[in-house]
Amino acid sequence: MREPEGEKDEFAANEADTEPLGAVGPVWRRTYAANTGKHGTTVRGRVSREPRNGQEALDYSIRIKESSHARIGIDHGDDDAIVVFHRHDLGEFPERPGNEIFHGYVVVWSDLRQPMKNALLRARMVNLKGKVL
Repeated sequence: MREPEGEKDEFAANEADTEPLGAVGPVWRRTYAANTGKHGTTVRGRVSREPRNGQEALDYSIRIKESSHARIGIDHGDDDAIVVFHRHDLGEFPERPGNEIFHGYVVVWSDLRQPMKNALLRARMVNLKGKVL
């Protein structure tokens, strides 16, 4: 039985009406906040410096461990510096996923703890010697 012209079956899939799965809803972005006070643009004693492109490094960062909120990423605009991020605040809407505010600092490979190195190696962001890929 043919449907009358102009009427559609409400359950029929129409490719023009569907969106790709990647566009299913809003994305709550993690936010990078500069470390005002403690970390500056240069290394001071044992205090590391801030990344130059903190937001971009955070956008492409990975979680260090499932049980931790800490993340690690690469600042490609800063001579491929390794950046460690810690959650600073839950932001304006703490009930929303991915709405956290992070601050970060640059760390050299030799100063990273083993779980941090393992996360970067598993994500294939660095080689065994710590060189950024």
